[in-house]
Amino acid sequence: MSGQLNRQFFLAIMVSSGAVLVLLRGAGLGSSMVTGLFLAGSTAVLFAFSNWRRFLFNELDALFVLLAASAAISFALHGRSATAQDTELLLLSLATYPAGRLLQKGDFGRSFVWTTSIIVAVGMLATVYALVTQWGDYLSKPVVFGYGHAATVFLLSLGFALIAIAAQLPDIRRARIVCAIFALPTFVFSVSLVRFIFVALMASLYVAARKAPASHRRSILTLMMMVALATSAGILVRYDTWEILGKYIISDAVSAEEPVWTPEVRCGVTINNSIGVRTVLKGRGQGNPASRIFRAGTWPI
Repeated sequence: MSGQLNRQFFLAIMVSSGAVLVLLRGAGLGSSMVTGLFLAGSTAVLFAFSNWRRFLFNELDALFVLLAASAAISFALHGRSATAQDTELLLLSLATYPAGRLLQKGDFGRSFVWTTSIIVAVGMLATVYALVTQWGDYLSKPVVFGYGHAATVFLLSLGFALIAIAAQLPDIRRARIVCAIFALPTFVFSVSLVRFIFVALMASLYVAARKAPASHRRSILTLMMMVALATSAGILVRYDTWEILGKYIISDAVSAEEPVWTPEVRCGVTINNSIGVRTVLKGRGQGNPASRIFRAGTWPI
């Protein structure tokens, strides 16, 4: 029993690694060494808690072996062109498959949900503080402890918690309690302009609802309604900003205040328009000099 609880705890730490690393940075403990030790340690501990006596080789394992072999052959033929840090991150990424290979449904139980929820709660408080102190006409995603993607990784952890809860919600009463608890962090991260994680979360809950028995489906649909309402409320709070983002999506909007030389002047791309930048990087409109500018990461002022 204690082994399963420990496995749930370290699994929660592992899937919320991005959020935990942001919080460690806020506590003054952030560094490349801490990041490496944290990722390697959580993966190794999860691997150690796995019961390999239950292991049976299957098709997914064969695909993983092919992927790892392809990477090894590439290194053998072409040498190592990446930095040592990138190589280490590749090895850590490959190690997550065997570490999580023997996970069971029970590993996403109460200890997993509680650990993930605590991470989400702390992340929400940090995000609220960032929103309050940075609020203004030019606020996009709040910068939390120096990271602009912090709200995204906090919402990712919240999504894992909700999916784990959806898998074990037997009655509507508990679903309503969960909705009351998670509505506020969902609203806060919506105000923080996180977009695609909400889409992925709703799609995951929808699939869970489709596969769940009828008695269970109503609880999951209640969770989906909470996410939809809290997200909509957050969008309404930032309606003006969402309106600007909408214009970026449907047109190549250019800022009225143009400095002497910027990608707006040269290439018609607004630097704060992440969708426009991605379009340029994908190479739409060949010959556009912005693609070279953004790949280089700098531009003359």
